Amino acid sequence: MDLGFLCSIFPKVRNQKLAKSISDVSWTSLVSKLRYKAARYGKEVISISRWFPSSQICSDCGHKDGKKPLHVRERICPVCLSHHDRDVNAAKNILAYTRVLAIQIQTGTAGIAW
Repeated sequence: MDLGFLCSIFPKVRNQKLAKSISDVSWTSLVSKLRYKAARYGKEVISISRWFPSSQICSDCGHKDGKKPLHVRERICPVCLSHHDRDVNAAKNILAYTRVLAIQIQTGTAGIAW
């Protein structure tokens, strides 16, 4: 976790360990509330690894292009030549991946690599 980023979120907290603790509690609280609301409406919250390469995979053809610096906001897939906005592409890949995970959970095959 980038402690510099956390300190920019909590500028009044000079202690980086304290900033990280505050962030962890906030994130845990958010996830807890999401799970509560989902259960209330008969839904399920599915978590994916923070290392899932959502912005590196073409959402159209599945080609994995590798890491790009954060300032690269748009790209063209070298295989299918489709144009992607980084965030929209990542959202499509996360949606597709969570659908696969949901099916694996329902069929009891969760844990098998995608």
